Amino acid sequence: MLSVGDGNRARERENQKESKSEEEVAKRQALEAIMAENNRKIEEAQRKLAEERLAMVEEQRKIDEERQKLMKEQERRIKDEQKKILGKNNSRPKLSFSLKPS
Repeated sequence: MLSVGDGNRARERENQKESKSEEEVAKRQALEAIMAENNRKIEEAQRKLAEERLAMVEEQRKIDEERQKLMKEQERRIKDEQKKILGKNNSRPKLSFSLKPS
């Protein structure tokens, strides 16, 4: 037979189980909230890194374009100078000499 004390102890154990279960649920929810916040922070950091990487790539592209432009301009100047030196494409006035009988 069960005594009154046994019934009380059974109820107490049941209450402890419920309270333990509620604590576990609360802890789980708190951990899930922390994980969600951490995931949000990670995503934000990754987004910022991607934006910075894109900006760096764009800046490098501009630098490369400017370097190419300067190299082409330098090559053009060198060719023009060579044409002047060699007298190609009428870049230098023609010299004419005449011999006069004395």
